[in-house]
Amino acid sequence: MAAKRRNQPARPRLAPVLGHPGRLRPGTRRLTLLILTFVLVFVLSMAHDEIVAELVAAGWIAPSKAWLGEIAFGLALFVVWGWLTLMLVQLVKARTENEIGGASGTRGAPGKDAE
Repeated sequence: MAAKRRNQPARPRLAPVLGHPGRLRPGTRRLTLLILTFVLVFVLSMAHDEIVAELVAAGWIAPSKAWLGEIAFGLALFVVWGWLTLMLVQLVKARTENEIGGASGTRGAPGKDAE
């Protein structure tokens, strides 16, 4: 039995991981911030009518141009939502390429679009 133990290569010791280990994976912070930004844009899109009404009441927008303010605010939120979606797709693509590469023996090697 002791001879078997001597012939086996030494296993590397694993460092203890405190908390949820998923938070340490690459891209987790970026994904969290993307999700929070999606929620923020969603809430702003739900309240954009009231926001524009408050801007009209405060004198930032002329009452005759309130409709234009609503359209501009909605369009800006739509553009931000599209940009966030593209960022999410890039993150998922890089993560998927990294995981697929890891399955073939190159685990930890960044994908070609991981940057």
